[in-house]
Parts: sequence; C-alpha cells; structure tokens
Amino acid sequence: MAHVRSLAAVSVGFVALMLVAAAAAPPPSTPPVTSGVPKTQPAAPMEKAKPKMVCQEAPQIGSHFKRKICATPEEWEARRLRDQQEMQRMGDRAAGCGGGANPC
Repeated sequence: MAHVRSLAAVSVGFVALMLVAAAAAPPPSTPPVTSGVPKTQPAAPMEKAKPKMVCQEAPQIGSHFKRKICATPEEWEARRLRDQQEMQRMGDRAAGCGGGANPC
C-alpha cells in the first residue's frame, strides 16, 4: 500500500512540475502584420545539374542474382584504371614465381 502512495505522490509531483514548466515557457510569437501587397520571392539558387549516372548489372559471388551498380562515367573510368593497375601488379607478382629471390 505504501508503494502505491509513493507512486501516486511521484506522479502528482511530475504533473505539477510539467505545469510549472509550461507556465514559464514564453508565449508563442505571432507573425507580423503585413500589408496586402504580395512580396516578391527571391530567386531560387540554381540547382547543380546532377551528373549522368550509368548503371550496370554485376554478378554477385555466391548468388544467382545480379546487383545493379550505378556511377558517373568519370567514376567508371577511375574504377577501370584502378582495376587495370591491380591486374598489372598481380601479373608482375606472378612473373616472379618459380625461383630466384622471389619464390611464391
């Protein structure tokens, strides 16, 4: 029974605290009164043109489903060059296998 009374006291205290906080809050501001003349809207900033996206479907390892990869032409070219450099590095490493100072 004491538990119920203390819970009720806490609830009443909380409600009282909320009422005091609401009373202390500043009143909502009212918009200024304007004349009937419509205001002109400032020119909207020009949007940057979105780069053209090129999408390709690529296989996923371990799945029969393909995934769609979208990128700008510049990003595709950067990806192609990065892949080409990686393949060249892999070939250079493989060429050193089989003996000498660089065994695999």
